Amino acid sequence: MDSTPFTEDDFTLIQVIVHEAAIALDNAFLVTRLRGKTVELEELNRKLMDTDVLKTEFLTRISHELRTPLNSIKGSAYYLKNSENVSRSGQKQFCSIISKETDKLTAIVENQLDFLRYEDEIRTLNQSVINLAALLKEISGSTSLSTLLARKDLSLDIRIGKETLDIVGDKIKTARCC
Repeated sequence: MDSTPFTEDDFTLIQVIVHEAAIALDNAFLVTRLRGKTVELEELNRKLMDTDVLKTEFLTRISHELRTPLNSIKGSAYYLKNSENVSRSGQKQFCSIISKETDKLTAIVENQLDFLRYEDEIRTLNQSVINLAALLKEISGSTSLSTLLARKDLSLDIRIGKETLDIVGDKIKTARCC
């Protein structure tokens, strides 16, 4: 190696190389982040599909559970309405069927309301403290938001004071927006 000092062109070349290396490192970071987000989105999508299957099974089961007593009530009411010579004991028997099946329907509806209340409690449990500054920074860095704002010739300027602002929310739902 000779001890010739670097020329101005050498420094310019080194600056270009360093700049390109910085871009490559930044791109590698973004690709890694994108892969992580992709994995998260795939997991959320899988959970959504599982939830959709469970919802369909639930609706199928509940409609069957509701249809059975409703058919008994409807049949008993039809028989009472269209039969002219129903004895007093026959009327009591069909009224008993209607009453018993109505009680079943009430119990089914109450069980479903209890289930929904339990689901609401679970949703509440999924809430946690989220740093608002970090969330807004992530949202403002969103490519989709930047693209939308650029299309409308708008800009977003978020200024957050020194104090830490925390909110309570569902981290998964807030991550969907970014």
